[in-house]
Amino acid sequence: MVLYYRKRSREEDPAKSELVSLSAEDQAKLERIKAMLPMMSPEQIRMLMNQLETSGADAPEDRQPMIRTVKQILVERLKQLEGGN
Repeated sequence: MVLYYRKRSREEDPAKSELVSLSAEDQAKLERIKAMLPMMSPEQIRMLMNQLETSGADAPEDRQPMIRTVKQILVERLKQLEGGN
């Protein structure tokens, strides 16, 4: 057996690698969230992140990849809005 490892490039988005493991339904939900982000204020994004923190801690293990991916997308958007790009 031969194992190949590839180096992660700087441009590679970690959310994309986790996105592959999500179900089609979860991927559709992520696309809806991404579509809503441009209309959300930083305060709304922070509120959503807080909701994810509280409800995500109790979520089943199979939901954790989705929660991590959404959190990462929200953090990236918040950085863009606050000029930390």
